[in-house]
Amino acid sequence: MKRLLFSSVILMVSVLYLPAAFALNQEAEAILDMLYEQGRAASKEELMGMLVAIAKDESLERKKKVKEMNFVIHLAGGRLSEEEKRVARRAAFKAVDRARAEAFLARHPEIDDKRRKIIREGRLEKGMSKEEVIASLGSPEEIKKVLRRSEFDERWNYYTKRLFIYFGGGRLRAWADSGS
Repeated sequence: MKRLLFSSVILMVSVLYLPAAFALNQEAEAILDMLYEQGRAASKEELMGMLVAIAKDESLERKKKVKEMNFVIHLAGGRLSEEEKRVARRAAFKAVDRARAEAFLARHPEIDDKRRKIIREGRLEKGMSKEEVIASLGSPEEIKKVLRRSEFDERWNYYTKRLFIYFGGGRLRAWADSGS
């Protein structure tokens, strides 16, 4: 009976978070099932494990990842304040960003120490390659070709980071922060 009630609650909450709720990865689902069986909220480590698994999912765009994270936090996190939820989501994205940067740097020992530090910190520097930018910031949410005659031939949009990056000849030429 409890299992049926729990499934009904998940279904009702899922409707609120469509379509993200149905995209839960197997790791998060397994932890949620275990928490239900044990009748408890997730520990910080368990919650972070689920959030990092969602943040790593390359098949979801960032907005959908945030919705899915909110769904998991709601079900497993107990009663967290909005600030605690924001901190948890940021920490998950940061962990994935660090892992991505380190994996890239391990594959490219030829990159100098100054550039390695910039990539690890998630910053930008003029002249970076597209691969270095992805290692530093992750994949852009949108790539636009610039058709007019200018020094730029491509613009990468990171809407959730409020950042626009401009490439010319395959190299980072400029960026603009639209947030302020």
